[in-house]
Amino acid sequence: MPNDSREKILRRIREALTVAAPPRHLAHGGDQAARHPPQDWLPNIPESPDALFALFEKNSRDLKTDVRRCTSPAAVAAELATLAREEGWKSV
Repeated sequence: MPNDSREKILRRIREALTVAAPPRHLAHGGDQAARHPPQDWLPNIPESPDALFALFEKNSRDLKTDVRRCTSPAAVAAELATLAREEGWKSV
């Protein structure tokens, strides 16, 4: 008898595995998630590089970080040297 129960359980598992699961972002929303495709709950992302960087700067400010634009590797080195001097860094 215990072997019969085991077979029933395994048969149910095999049946369940034949049905595809919904995508994760739809798994908990039921019909509500089906009515709202992903673009409705994802943030809008700008297409132009300048607008994308502006969004990055805004989000960085919200996180209280300091973003500095550098146009070349030499500008990056100069900016880091300035930061190191201002902040009293021992190493970079």
